[in-house]
Amino acid sequence: MFGNSRHFDRVHELFAEQFEPDGQDYLYRRSQKGAPIRVSAAERDAFLAAFRRHYARAFWGFLVAIILAIFGMVALMPEAGGPVFETIAGFIVLPSIVLLGVYWLWAAPARALRQRQPVGFERSRDEMRAIKLAKITYANLAVGALAVPLLLLKVAEKSDVLHGWGRLWLLLAGALTVLIAVQAFRKWRSERRSRL
Repeated sequence: MFGNSRHFDRVHELFAEQFEPDGQDYLYRRSQKGAPIRVSAAERDAFLAAFRRHYARAFWGFLVAIILAIFGMVALMPEAGGPVFETIAGFIVLPSIVLLGVYWLWAAPARALRQRQPVGFERSRDEMRAIKLAKITYANLAVGALAVPLLLLKVAEKSDVLHGWGRLWLLLAGALTVLIAVQAFRKWRSERRSRL
């Protein structure tokens, strides 16, 4: 995350997915769900450039704020004990402020376009579920299914997973396996329906 721009690229891809091609123009759907609003290619590019610029500033500003807050809390802590409540509150409040800032940036196109009339209706839950399932690949599910027993073997090297509290690891592995199987079935069913 710090040495390359993969994090930034992924966030920008997610933001750009709100703009769907529509001929030479685009349809903006807030978080891919909202009612579609027609925008020009130039407007879309301007929104993407603004998000890229402001998100990078917010991200690096957040890291600086976290570092300063940590140094501040360490400097203000008395030798014995320390203000545990203030430390916990700081680690809850700072990320919350950043999430609100990202939410504000994410919704910038919706605020700028609020006077425009939508050209359709917002997507239903079933449509959104189909879109999310389409993003999951069977390869992702297979990797997840293979990772579960490997994780269990790694845990079994250090603790007994067949007795006592160690059996909770078996329960967790079983739950993850069922979750992966359910997602694979839902994806298959969604693809089958879309073909009919």
